[in-house]
Order: sequence, then C-alpha cells, then structure tokens
Amino acid sequence: MLKVKTGWGDIPAQYPYERHEGGASTLVVLFPGRAYSLDAPLLWYAAKAAYSAGCDVLGVEYGYQANRVNFDSDGLANLVNEALHTLEDVVAGSTYRDFVFIGKSLGTRVQSEVASKASFAVGRHVFLTPLKPVIPSILAADRALVIVGDRDPAFGAEDVAAVRGSAGVTVHVAIDADHGLETPDVLDSIQILHTTARLCQVFCQPPSPEAIK
Repeated sequence: MLKVKTGWGDIPAQYPYERHEGGASTLVVLFPGRAYSLDAPLLWYAAKAAYSAGCDVLGVEYGYQANRVNFDSDGLANLVNEALHTLEDVVAGSTYRDFVFIGKSLGTRVQSEVASKASFAVGRHVFLTPLKPVIPSILAADRALVIVGDRDPAFGAEDVAAVRGSAGVTVHVAIDADHGLETPDVLDSIQILHTTARLCQVFCQPPSPEAIK
C-alpha cells in the first residue's frame, strides 16, 4: 500500500499496489469514480482480472476520498496532478514497458488527463461508463475498450455512435444497464459484472516481449 500526501487534508491517500513475484512487464492503473471507490464491484473485479492476466495493478485513491470531503469539478486538476506525481515515481523505479489505464466515470476524465501529461506512453485504455468529455481521448487512444449501459444518462446512444467503429476502439453496451452497469435484476447485474471482468482480463493481457521491444 502506497501512502500519498494530498492537498485535500491530513489523511494520506492509499494506493493499493499488487505486484507479481518476479515482476511484470505491464502495469495496470485504476482510476475510481466520484463516489465509486476501488472497493466497488466493477473496479474490484477489474483489478482482479488484470492481475490474473499477468499484470501488476496499482489503484488510485483520491485525496478527497481519503479525507471524506466533498469534491467539485474545480478540483479535477488537483486529482490529476496528485495521481500523475505518484505514478511518475512508481514508474521511475520500475522496469514496466507497457501500461493500461482503467477508469470509471469521473476516473475516465482523470485517466485521460494523466495519460496526456505522463512521461510514459499509455497504449491501452478501458473506459467504464465514460463521460461525454472523454470522447476525444477514446478516439485518440491506440486501443480502447468502452463498456457502457444503454440506460446511462451520462453517455447516451449518440455518444456510443461517436466512438463505435473507430479504429482501435471496442465498444460493449450492456442492455438495460445504468451508470453503475446495473439493472433492476440482480442476476443480470452479476452477469454484466462477469462480462466486464472477462473483457478486462482479455484486454489487459500483456503483449509478447517482441511486441514491446
């Protein structure tokens, strides 16, 4: 667990960092939503899926989450800067050659900003229930996996159409699912969670050594 000083209060943010014995070539970084923590189902199992695929996994905790204070959009730059600073420190002391970012909702904005500023290239992105302002980042990604519900008011049919069919972009639309990728039927919600984890596991598979030389 990495403890990170934050401008949101005296309590440090905690970044869970799970590493394979012997090392891994790929680092997966998870960015939570505004009120959707790393312990919530989609990110919890996305992390497990990435680790089972052979990746090291680092989760970002926002400073306002650690200090239990309110967040407004004016604080987005602070979220980005704190996450970026920590990631740069982690990467500087590592041998990672491949990076995957996974974000949920607000986290899709943070991951996009961090990727645009990082000293390392992020080749793959998973956007779980992305927000509309992230569309340019989806289209610009080398490879992107977008998972969204067809009843998500934050990313509607027109937004799905704007990214579907673009080179390098894979879109999965969960039927009857809301912004949490849940439906009124609990078993359907569990099936969506299963599908999301499976898609993340496949997408996060580290490339062959020859592919990242």
